[in-house]
Amino acid sequence: MKFFLKELPLNLKVDWKISRGSSRQKLNYILFHEQEGFLGMGEIAPNSYYGDSPQKVQKDFEKLNLISSNCKNIDDLFSQLNDNTFTNSFMSALVQSFISKSDLENANNVKCQTSQSIPILDFSEFEKFFKQFNLKDFTYIKVKIDKNNSAEFVNLVETFLATHQKLRIDANESFLNLNEFLEFTQKINLSKVQFFEQPFSAKNKQTYIDLFTRVKSNQLPMKIILDENITHQAITEDYQNMAHGVNFKFSKSGGIKNLTHQIQQAKKLGLEVMIGCMIETSLGISQALLLNESVDYFDLDGFFFIENEPFKLLSTQQDKIYLSQPFSQTQLSVY
Repeated sequence: MKFFLKELPLNLKVDWKISRGSSRQKLNYILFHEQEGFLGMGEIAPNSYYGDSPQKVQKDFEKLNLISSNCKNIDDLFSQLNDNTFTNSFMSALVQSFISKSDLENANNVKCQTSQSIPILDFSEFEKFFKQFNLKDFTYIKVKIDKNNSAEFVNLVETFLATHQKLRIDANESFLNLNEFLEFTQKINLSKVQFFEQPFSAKNKQTYIDLFTRVKSNQLPMKIILDENITHQAITEDYQNMAHGVNFKFSKSGGIKNLTHQIQQAKKLGLEVMIGCMIETSLGISQALLLNESVDYFDLDGFFFIENEPFKLLSTQQDKIYLSQPFSQTQLSVY
């Protein structure tokens, strides 16, 4: 059992700007796993918000080589790991590198309807972005906002929408309190909003409870989805009092095995399930197609923004994504 690590610098088509910052490049990594002629690959999509860094990726890789040197097989390896052995993004890639060909083939005929995100833009840039990313083809459009001119920008986007199109508004924790958020919602057309995602900091649990209490009592016509609150931890009853649903990502959950377990927990609690992604290639995103039947919403547009996407494993048909060709892990050896 051998592992190899390779940097994957990604150039973006536009400035990816959300409430916490912006970037035009992203550094991901590919983790290779080789054993008895099998070559597996997983994508590491680090995110500094969750404490990831190039230094931690390298440290995780060194730990993996140390642990695996004494392991005969996959069961041996995973029996020696716990929740804190690696960062979640590294663990996600490690788990993906062991996905079997037969598992992947289950996604060969799957199509997922994804939303398309709009990063925070100057008003003057929006029409060009709308055309560049073919937003007319998407039923659901996610708008990234911060507190500055957010209502005005949402209203601008609405003027470009067809009757059937809806907005998903993602604040990435930009509102400081409930009143600030409610003032924003009064300035936009709520009938065009499918849901609001992470309006407040993940630390402000009571604010989510207060908002959700109003929503449940029919004082506010909206849905709330949590994102930054959700990592690899168990989905508990606490979330029932905070939101309608939760947004999972492989690199937050530590891989498809734990994410599948989290989905089961969420469904038992009556929570809606969303699968999102980081800025990552079609390699990392492709595994989401294995979860199609258990998911309410997909937001898998991360690879749309990459100029130098190396794998091209996914194709699009309007707002549906699907595997470009019958898929096997051995195809990835060309990278």
